[in-house]
Amino acid sequence: MQVRTTFNGTRVHPGLRGSITNLSEDNFTPEGLTFGVLEGMARELYDMYSLMRAGTGLEAERLVASGNGLRMNPVLQEICRRMFHAELSLAEYKEEAACGAAISGTIAVGRELA
Repeated sequence: MQVRTTFNGTRVHPGLRGSITNLSEDNFTPEGLTFGVLEGMARELYDMYSLMRAGTGLEAERLVASGNGLRMNPVLQEICRRMFHAELSLAEYKEEAACGAAISGTIAVGRELA
């Protein structure tokens, strides 16, 4: 089973929608569908990475991931490691968005006080 998770399209193809293909009575299980969605999520990231790699010639040796989707899901972490052929590290701080907002706020306040 293959799940395309482009529910709202992509940057290149905004009209593209999600789909599930290659269903059979053997693979249409809750586990198969869940794995397919996780793999589809990783595939979207990998497709964007492939475009950047083609345009720059740069290749990732290591991934630094942020967000609870990856932090809390070892299966998704392994899917990303395999798909990208790269080691995966999690961001140092949890709640990355809140941490980034706090750092940005501190910098902005510091500038106003200077």
